[in-house]
Amino acid sequence: RPVTKDVMLASSDQVAIDAVAAAMMGFDPMSLPYIRLADELPDPLFASHGRMCLLENEVHHGRWEVARGLLEELKKTRGKDARLDRAVDARAAYLEALCGRDEEARVLLSTARVGGSAAARGARTIAAGGAAGGGSYSDLWDDLYWGCALLELGDLADA
Repeated sequence: RPVTKDVMLASSDQVAIDAVAAAMMGFDPMSLPYIRLADELPDPLFASHGRMCLLENEVHHGRWEVARGLLEELKKTRGKDARLDRAVDARAAYLEALCGRDEEARVLLSTARVGGSAAARGARTIAAGGAAGGGSYSDLWDDLYWGCALLELGDLADA
């Protein structure tokens, strides 16, 4: 039976968007055979990018324990893709800040800020004719989570 959520979803990762939509409708995404099959791809790094969308959804809905579990899964690929490492650190910093774990959040922020501040990255990228925030839309999302973590920590000037 259809479920109306009044939300528009978009992604270049079809498996991830199906998993987020399934979770929004109250399904366990891994209980759906096609999502589970796609998640069991032989390349765990590729599958990790899809899990990032699930992580963001769990944080957004305040399901922080589930989000922590997803973070632990994502950390298993640490060191294989620097871009994914930065994305995981930015989202983990936001989650830690939301949970009042300020020191943990600050440590993660120090690793997620590779390349300088969001403003500095954005200025360099715009000057080069790219998207604001750091070169790609993925970088923009990382900067968004970085800024949200700083706001939760009360660092308004840095955010």
